[in-house]
Amino acid sequence: MLRGISKLVIATFVFSCGGLGCSCSQPDVKAAMKAAHSVFIGQVVRIKWIDHYGDPLFGERRTIVTFRVSGVYKGHVGSTIVLHTQENRSSCAGFNFLEGHEYIVYSYSYEPNKWTTDKWRSPSVLEKPQKRFLGTSICSRTNEIINAGQDLKELGQPRPPL
Repeated sequence: MLRGISKLVIATFVFSCGGLGCSCSQPDVKAAMKAAHSVFIGQVVRIKWIDHYGDPLFGERRTIVTFRVSGVYKGHVGSTIVLHTQENRSSCAGFNFLEGHEYIVYSYSYEPNKWTTDKWRSPSVLEKPQKRFLGTSICSRTNEIINAGQDLKELGQPRPPL
C-alpha cells in the first residue's frame, strides 16, 4: 500500500512540474526586432537532439534546428540557417520546434560556453558552433507562422535570403 502511494506522489509531482513553468512577457514587435540578431521566416527541415540539459528527470534536451529560409527581416541570413536551442518544458530557455512547420524566428547570438559548462552536458557530442551561435526562446516573439499575424502585419514584406 505504501509503495503504491509513494508512486502516486512521485507521478503527481513529475507530471505537475511542467505547470510550474516559465514566466516571461514577450516584447512588442518593434522591441523584439531591435533586440534580435536576425529575424526570418523559415521551415524546420531537421531537428537534431543533442542530449539532456539539467537533471535526467526534468531535463530539457538541447537541439540543433535547421531551417529552410523563405524570407528575412533582419540580419545576414542565407537560404538555410541553424539555431541551437533546447526543448522547453519548464524554463524560458528554449523553444519547441516541430519538423515541417514554418515559423517566424527572432534569433539571438550567444557564446558557445553557454552550451558546454554544465555538469550534465557532454561537450564531446556537441557540434562545435563558430565563435558564437544563434538561438531563441519562448520569451522572444518566435512563433509558428500561422500564429504570427501581428508580426507579419507590422514587419511587412520580407526580403529574400542571401
